[in-house]
Amino acid sequence: MLVVAALIVAVIYYRFPKSSILRPLQYTGATRCAGCHSTEAIGNQFGVWASSAHTRSYSTLLSERASTYASENHRPAPQTDPFCLHCHTTEYAIAPAHKSSTFRTGEGITCEECHGPGSDYSTHFAMSDKKVFVKLGGKLGSERDCMRCHAMTMNAEHCPFQTQPFDLIKSMAAIAHPVPKKTFGITQ
Repeated sequence: MLVVAALIVAVIYYRFPKSSILRPLQYTGATRCAGCHSTEAIGNQFGVWASSAHTRSYSTLLSERASTYASENHRPAPQTDPFCLHCHTTEYAIAPAHKSSTFRTGEGITCEECHGPGSDYSTHFAMSDKKVFVKLGGKLGSERDCMRCHAMTMNAEHCPFQTQPFDLIKSMAAIAHPVPKKTFGITQ
């Protein structure tokens, strides 16, 4: 009977992501990603993010220009306004149970905005296999993620500081961060 119980526990443990049994998936923040994704050998994905406008998206809400806009338009302070936070932070409205102690709203739009909460997929094992990555809560990221905030036309509701239509192709190329095909046995 003890052997059967151990087998059942093993099947549950290995068959289902830990978060589905023990705790919710958690956002860990971009600095957690840097540990593995900041070398040229793996593609320096963290460096691509760190040099992008996404890393400054929250800090723009602290600018005098943003405060003036909010005041003139009878809006709350930009760093507390849901309309602004929706696109200037990663998952601003997530419940505390879904934020790890390393998650920081001030990091702006992070890796997890496109790739989902990293608590369970951030192991070498998960990163080495797309199927495991997705099973553990990872997302592959898509143009749809961009379109949630960036307006293709100025007729659409958009950030008042976006002054030109969003060029999806050019922007996707600017933030491209592929993993080299022959990196640590990762299945592409």
